[in-house]
Amino acid sequence: MYHNCASGPVGFEQECRMDEYTNTLGYYNIYPSGTIRGLHGWNTGVSTNCAANVNDVHFTREVLLYALENLCIDHTRIFGGGYANGVSMIYNISCELPNYFRGFGGVGKYPSNVWYPKACGVAAKPFMTFCGALNDVCSPDIENWLTTYSAAANCSDPVKVVQETPTTTCYSHENCTTGPVKTCKISDMAVCWPGIDSPVDYQCANQNPDDINGSEALLKFWDSLKADPSTPSREEMIASLKAELEK
Repeated sequence: MYHNCASGPVGFEQECRMDEYTNTLGYYNIYPSGTIRGLHGWNTGVSTNCAANVNDVHFTREVLLYALENLCIDHTRIFGGGYANGVSMIYNISCELPNYFRGFGGVGKYPSNVWYPKACGVAAKPFMTFCGALNDVCSPDIENWLTTYSAAANCSDPVKVVQETPTTTCYSHENCTTGPVKTCKISDMAVCWPGIDSPVDYQCANQNPDDINGSEALLKFWDSLKADPSTPSREEMIASLKAELEK
C-alpha cells in the first residue's frame, strides 16, 4: 500500500484502515515509505514532485524480494494499492513489474492516456479505482481511463454500470484477458480515501456514510480474482527479482 504525497505509512494506514479488513481475509499488509524531497512521496516515473529522483520501482523489487523470501505469502496473490501520489506509483509498477502482481487498485489521479497503458507493452492486469466527483484532478478522466485501460486489458463486454450505494456509481468490464477492470465515482467526495473517516485530514473526517467503503470494496475485488495460470513460480520470481536488482 503506497501512501499519498506528504503522508507516510502510519498516516495512510489511519486513513484507509486496511489492516482491519485484511486481517479477516488472511492477507499481509505492507506499507512502504517514500523518500523525502520537501514532501514525502514517490518517484512515479513521470513526476518527482513528491520525492527525490530515486528509483522507486527498484525499491519495490527489494520489498517484493524480502516478502517472498521471509514471509509466508501466496506468491500468486500479491496486490498493489495506493492513494493519490501513491496510486500514480501503482500505475508505474503495473507497467514496470506486472508479472509479480495479480491485481492493482487505488484512489485518485488517473495517468495520462498518451503514455499509459498503451506504452507499457504488457497485458493490463485487473484494476479497481475510485474517484470523487468533486476531485477536479481525476473526475474528468474517469471515462477515458476506463476506455483506454479496458482496451489494454482486452475486455470484450460492454461497460456495466451499477449504483452500488446512494452516492457511488461503478463502471466495469468483466470479460477481460486477466480479470475485471472497474472504477467507481463518489458523487459527494473530493480527495479522500472513500468511506473511511480520517483522523489526520480534517477534509475527510466526516464522510457520508452512504459513500462506498474503499478498503472493503478493493479487498473484495482483489479477493474475487481467479488464479492466473501465467503467474511465475515463487522460485522464478525470486530469481528474476535478484537478476533485475543486479543490473
